[in-house]
Amino acid sequence: MLRSIFITVYVIYLLVGSVLSVAGYIETPGHVGWYASIVVHMIGVIWFSYIYLSKLKSAHLISLVVTTSTGAGALIAGGHYLIVDSTIQLPVILSFIAFGFWGIYNFLYAKMSKKLDLTIGSSLPSGTFTTADGSSMTTDQLSKNSMIIFHRGSWCPFCNEQLDDFSKDVVSFEEKGVKLYAISTHPIKERWTGSITELQDQDGVYANSLGILRKSTLPFGLSILGYKTDLPAPLAILTDNEGKVKAIHKTDDYRRRPDTGYFLRYLN
Repeated sequence: MLRSIFITVYVIYLLVGSVLSVAGYIETPGHVGWYASIVVHMIGVIWFSYIYLSKLKSAHLISLVVTTSTGAGALIAGGHYLIVDSTIQLPVILSFIAFGFWGIYNFLYAKMSKKLDLTIGSSLPSGTFTTADGSSMTTDQLSKNSMIIFHRGSWCPFCNEQLDDFSKDVVSFEEKGVKLYAISTHPIKERWTGSITELQDQDGVYANSLGILRKSTLPFGLSILGYKTDLPAPLAILTDNEGKVKAIHKTDDYRRRPDTGYFLRYLN
């Protein structure tokens, strides 16, 4: 629940903080503190806008390093008021809050998974999924020569990017006799029809059996659009012709996803 509420509050704060900072700078042009506050807040706004509106490479998070470094620099620039003036300036307070939010964001969303019992050479636990037409599919039907990707839903830009990349490389997998599956707790959108078979894990029952279901991690407010509040942590599994796990990629940080090359090397 903390993650769910936090991300919504954080985004709202960034917007409010940006408006206050711009207004403060307009009122007192040249004020270094307000300038620093604008930089810190706008970096956050740009980051979230970027991941939703632009094509990103989530496996290479250079932008996170740039954002953190620039934010720290902005705080140092604004922080000189703590030394020059004996009173704490409002822009510095706002900047520290924004930077604190950023640190909490990285901490909360970089530690989302517990230990996964599934290992190389093991078999998938038994389970049942729902297909686009409402019928059922068991793990026995998809376990052999499959590329299985558990994702958080069609609202998640990192998930969409990952599945878009896999759908574009579907021929490379099909040439090796591997079929692609995307599994989520959310209703099927059929976004990747023809390249990836989408399945729904009703109520996250299967994700829970794997130990990757995270309770109440959907950003607060999105549930009104019909999304489930419990989400699976990102997980990708490649199985062989005997249904055994051939390769697996699990991450604690939901922003880090493997590209197709990570798994195709196991098929050469």
